[in-house]
Amino acid sequence: MHILRDLHASTDLKTVAIAAAMDMETEPLLDLTSFGPSVDIAGQNWRVGVFEGEAGPLQLCVITTGIGLANAASAAARAHLVFGENLCAYMCGGTTGGLGAQTSVRDVVVGTAFTYSRADATAFGYAPGQVPGMPEQYFADPALVEKARTALANENSPGDLSAADRPEGANQSGDSNHVHGMGKVWFGQVTSSDAFITAANVEQMREIFPAALGADMETTAAAQVCTGAGVPFISVRAVSDLCGPAANQDFHIDGEVAAAISAQAVRTLVARL
Repeated sequence: MHILRDLHASTDLKTVAIAAAMDMETEPLLDLTSFGPSVDIAGQNWRVGVFEGEAGPLQLCVITTGIGLANAASAAARAHLVFGENLCAYMCGGTTGGLGAQTSVRDVVVGTAFTYSRADATAFGYAPGQVPGMPEQYFADPALVEKARTALANENSPGDLSAADRPEGANQSGDSNHVHGMGKVWFGQVTSSDAFITAANVEQMREIFPAALGADMETTAAAQVCTGAGVPFISVRAVSDLCGPAANQDFHIDGEVAAAISAQAVRTLVARL
């Protein structure tokens, strides 16, 4: 296939695709290894390199998709078509909005379940976030989630939120302040939409999706494509902004900082594959 040739990609190695919307988010991912030439595929930037994981060499493909659900879905579909059975994992990285009231900037949100926050067919009996005829939500690959739990665990004890204070499905692995100023690592639901969640509607979104930790514009679309294609999927994003900050909370960090935190978490996970 000419795309593999243009990318200087192997046709034999297992491949992990890592997608993010903006150059700002993919730039720190390019420090994971030495990458080949940049190739433009339908307006999206692709690069391929070889990374030494615990089980041996992996081929990494970093994709700058562009912002939005359609861009995310098209990139995931192309990766499946280009790499075929060699595509052993697809990840979304970069930044996210902190939707969960307990999240803070610099925290990492590992997505385990994904839904569309603007999808509303409840009048016809569907669940909030469910597109008619589709599942209520999409799920990360269980094996990847367990690897992420192991890879991102550390010796620090979890924060001071009791189990009763956490939304169902939201778990916390502890602090990682020694790495790029990384905060807590959370595992749970992520929502995606073509509209920002702001202080004006954050409480409504939290009421509808009480387990949601992060909000972005791409992840659920990629998860849907990967689910349909049978490609193991996970997202690992860092919180750059809070959708509805409390009065005493920092609510924003530079996107470059959050992108670097996400890239560090992605590196830690990929090293375990």
